[in-house]
Amino acid sequence: MKMNRTRILKYSILTLLILAGSLLSFLFYKIHRIEKDLENLRISNFHIHADNPKLSLIKGELLSDKILIRGLLEKDSLYISTSSLIIEGLDILPFLVNKEILVNKIKIDSPTITVQALNSNSTKKRFVKQQKIKEVHIKHLELSQGKFFRTSLNKDTILTAKYQILLSNTSFNPSIQSFPIPKEYKIEMEHIEFEPDPLNKIRIPSIQMDTLKWSLSAFHLIPKFNKTQYSRQLTNQKDRIELKTDTIVIHHPEFAKEPNSIWKSSFVEINQLHTDIYRDKTLPPDLSYRPMISKMLRTLPITLDIDSLQVKKGSITYGELLKHKDKAGEIAITNLDLNISRLNNTFKDTMNIEFTGSFMDQGQLYIHSKIPVWNTNDYFITNIYLNDFDTKRLDAFTSKNLQVRNTGFLQHAVFQISGNENNATGTVVMSYKDLQIRVMNKEGSKEKKLWSTIANTLIRKENKNLKQQAFEVTRNKTKSYFNYMWLCVQKGLITSMIY
Repeated sequence: MKMNRTRILKYSILTLLILAGSLLSFLFYKIHRIEKDLENLRISNFHIHADNPKLSLIKGELLSDKILIRGLLEKDSLYISTSSLIIEGLDILPFLVNKEILVNKIKIDSPTITVQALNSNSTKKRFVKQQKIKEVHIKHLELSQGKFFRTSLNKDTILTAKYQILLSNTSFNPSIQSFPIPKEYKIEMEHIEFEPDPLNKIRIPSIQMDTLKWSLSAFHLIPKFNKTQYSRQLTNQKDRIELKTDTIVIHHPEFAKEPNSIWKSSFVEINQLHTDIYRDKTLPPDLSYRPMISKMLRTLPITLDIDSLQVKKGSITYGELLKHKDKAGEIAITNLDLNISRLNNTFKDTMNIEFTGSFMDQGQLYIHSKIPVWNTNDYFITNIYLNDFDTKRLDAFTSKNLQVRNTGFLQHAVFQISGNENNATGTVVMSYKDLQIRVMNKEGSKEKKLWSTIANTLIRKENKNLKQQAFEVTRNKTKSYFNYMWLCVQKGLITSMIY
């Protein structure tokens, strides 16, 4: 009996040893297969090549000297190269059983990412799906000393950046071509430069992004050509815009791509936004349709929802060059503050815009607009107030563009305007004194006294009774919303000042 027990125990131990050996052999075989697969791995539309990958089952660790990844996105090709890859806390069992990858930490050193646009007319070659990964879960992902390049179809570089990225609790399905959204993240980028179009480039010295806010320093939109050369690139009139800021801070950002692209923020603040706009009116006008602000928001390709947007200490300079003129006439608004609330295309809210500034460094300008974005008639209400303005300061614009010099003092002006995409009605109340104009020759050096006399007989020299007068304007749909507002102000001025 004792011998039988001993024999049974021996057989049991032998069986366990055989099973353990078989299991270890199976695991080592699988590890060897995984290491071999990593040397030439294809998952969905991605081809991964690893140099000398080493997988440790005991440590749950994967090391590789170099990783190369080629892939196809929806509209782009992707190429990634790294100098080293370290994966810690790799749980091998879920992968063997259920094709799920569970990782505690991935550290990638010096990754270079290149994204190139694909020709939309070409047939996209898709890689064969050889490995089916159901889900990937990464607790910590770190990319250090990275570089990013975006190239066009002809391989011109249109975006460059250096970056550091920390992501936490990221999950995604490799078979679904969507951007994985981590629960927590920290991204630092430096020396960002890209070309949004052939005529302009954008520079951003640094971007810092985390779950609570995104911060951009010294955002700068720069035309690639000076004003004269810029005009030579155009066939029709188009604004040349240079724009720069001190900082842009986006608070509590939320973004998602599936099922619809959506972008949210509780508060966006832009500090010291300086904008220089120049238009060469010697070129033929662009007669294409220009939508209203509300329609532009409704037709955005993304869902937008910003509770509040604020611009502090900004400025705007606008210049126009007319035929037979050497210099552009300019108008300027300084000390600009802008507040926009309920900037969205999601809900039936009314967007409110409040704008204050110094007009030509003197007149106090205040604008308040209400725009119900959801209204398909593009309805709006705008009130414009201008106080304490010496009209002589308009000479910087009118002397060059209209051959007119001004004298007089505007004490108070109120324009109340309401309308839609087609037409607008409004009222104007003005108080001014000592208004007089001088009509100049083309060179601006000599007054045309006869024309000045005729013009001044048509203009009220003063208006102190604050009488409200009405006007109507028909919109030119080939012009912008801001041109529409200027036509309303212009009509209001004529209505109030001309006998």
